[in-house]
Amino acid sequence: MDAKKIQRINELARKSKQEGLTPSEKEEQRMLRVEYIASVRMNLKAQLDNIDIQQEDGTIVNLAEKKHIRKQIFEKRKELTQEQAEQDSREICKKVFALSQFQKAACVYAYVDYNKEVCTREIIEKAWEMGKRVAVPKVTGPGTMKYYYLESFEQLKPGYFQIPEPVWGKEAEEEDAFLIVPGVAFDENRHRAGYGQGFYDRYLASHRKHPTAAVAFEFQIVKEVPAEATDVFPDLVITEKRVIQ
Repeated sequence: MDAKKIQRINELARKSKQEGLTPSEKEEQRMLRVEYIASVRMNLKAQLDNIDIQQEDGTIVNLAEKKHIRKQIFEKRKELTQEQAEQDSREICKKVFALSQFQKAACVYAYVDYNKEVCTREIIEKAWEMGKRVAVPKVTGPGTMKYYYLESFEQLKPGYFQIPEPVWGKEAEEEDAFLIVPGVAFDENRHRAGYGQGFYDRYLASHRKHPTAAVAFEFQIVKEVPAEATDVFPDLVITEKRVIQ
């Protein structure tokens, strides 16, 4: 986190004690605190990258491996044109629509794409068209997120790390909703490397009844993603070329 944001955190803390904050300042303070804690965690993670962890089954996981995979995928994503991203996203959406899990779902939990992720707008619009409820995630605290019903894209504003989030709406608590999962990389065993903050791992660990499908571009499929004991794998991984199950 840069010095200006840290200075702003301190300014808001002083104002909160002296005269109180407006609702918009309270939201700004909340988001800055979340971002600050995330940056501390990322710095700590960088220091731990050279550590090997032995799992209960005896396998060794090196913490630097996922970081290396993320770096490779981010480089490939930079090379992806917006036109190609949209074209491949449409092919992925077709496969999602054909799933019985999607067709039968009364509610779809989708993410809002950002920075050349697989575009989910078509999935959201299709779900609305079919009369389904739609909910999307919002960061509510350090390492935690909740889903809120989305009825219009006008509900979305830049939130955590500028990722679009709903600024109003009712919290969704449908444990059997069909959940669309993002990620940085996957392998053919459906092991997943996320962005390193653990939001989806924590959410899925405590909400295990959701049928889940991850969506990714084919270049995001790698030979092996190191699996940790706490990882929760999606039921399916869908790319523009195939469905891995």
